[in-house]
Amino acid sequence: LRLYIMKGIYASRHRMSKFKSIWRTTGPNETIQLPVSALYVIDWGDGIETSTETSHEYAIAGDYTIKITGVITDFVFNNSGDKLKILEVQQFGGMTEIKSASNGNSSLVYNPSINLLDTSLTQNMIGVFQGDSLFNNSIGNWVLSDCITISAILRETSIFNQNLDSWDVSNVTDTSTAF
Repeated sequence: LRLYIMKGIYASRHRMSKFKSIWRTTGPNETIQLPVSALYVIDWGDGIETSTETSHEYAIAGDYTIKITGVITDFVFNNSGDKLKILEVQQFGGMTEIKSASNGNSSLVYNPSINLLDTSLTQNMIGVFQGDSLFNNSIGNWVLSDCITISAILRETSIFNQNLDSWDVSNVTDTSTAF
């Protein structure tokens, strides 16, 4: 996942919402490293909360729901790191920039509520689902009226077949390799 959020606009125009996701550890004392820079509180899903640590060790293997509350300014896997440990994104929260959200992780599942993602302040959506060959969720309700870039948003999503007719792309100036 590579997600960028501009903190000033987000904090002033949205209530602090959560980025909620499910991660899996497969062995005892395994660490999950979140590739995040943010003003946040992380609930690691095992009774521990932190506001300065971006990695956490789990005593036992299992699936953990991690919630990040606050303003995420940078969430970058860059096609490496713990990208295969994230199983599902259940909630995004408000964002002003989203880049390379799945970045080639075809095992990542998006909650059906992704169609309700608040994109009203989103200005740039670059490679959001690029390389996710199994992505076929409905995203037709996204509000893109303030968006200026949707380059590579669905590039290499070989089975994507959803209706996008309701997207207002009147302000979009860059659609390079969008599909």
